[in-house]
Amino acid sequence: MKVRAFTVGIVAAVALTCQSQNPPPAPSPSPGAWLLGSKPVDQHVAATFVGPEHCGLQGTTFLVISWPLGTAENIADARWYLRNPSDFVKRQYFPGEFEMNVTPPKDARYTSFHNSTFELWLAPSDQDVAAYIKTGGHFERWPRAKRAFFCQ
Repeated sequence: MKVRAFTVGIVAAVALTCQSQNPPPAPSPSPGAWLLGSKPVDQHVAATFVGPEHCGLQGTTFLVISWPLGTAENIADARWYLRNPSDFVKRQYFPGEFEMNVTPPKDARYTSFHNSTFELWLAPSDQDVAAYIKTGGHFERWPRAKRAFFCQ
């Protein structure tokens, strides 16, 4: 039942009040299913999706991972990280900033989670505030949301 709640939460996901007045940024990539090494991972363990257009978030990519990483407990324990959040979203939900072309902390390690576009790297020193995503030969810092998103 917990797995079902987690999956329903991701599918229903992307919470926020849709009040952004900023024009949406350029669309983000929409990568395929996640793998752990060479094995497919269920979407309730790791999922990436583009934000909904009706909330003006079509330029934002969401990464939702179960926590602890690799488990499949429930949506309440999941961690949400965002690529290219709008200014409205940044003000409401994030302690950190999205950054491109960054150098991850020295303790960052590849988690073996990846898809056709992204590799997931985490650093124990700041995994509570950011994830590092390797894409196209460089790293991006995706801030962690303070809470899950659900569009209204």
